Amino acid sequence: LFHNFNGQRIWFKKMKNYATSGKWRKILPSLNDPKNDFPMNGRIFNTAVLSLSKSGCWKEGIELLDRMRNENFPPDLICYTSVIRACGRARRSNEVFVLYNALKADGLK
Repeated sequence: LFHNFNGQRIWFKKMKNYATSGKWRKILPSLNDPKNDFPMNGRIFNTAVLSLSKSGCWKEGIELLDRMRNENFPPDLICYTSVIRACGRARRSNEVFVLYNALKADGLK
């Protein structure tokens, strides 16, 4: 359940704006913003991963996948494929291979 639906809606719009306007460096700090008056959840992490991946930020996407796991929000197929695509566009074949194996190990196809 959303504790503050309006706050989350605004946050989602910010992520989309950051991804499309080249302000991707604001994505990760916004996850830790103490002004967020809603709990973290998988949808918030997914949005951040997608926004980073659309911006070509493969390294930050991988870091966020790790954070998701550490905070008990297992990445879903969309998260994995988004980061895999960002790695592929950056010609990071080793990272693609590692992520694909992690995806399979998590039982996703």
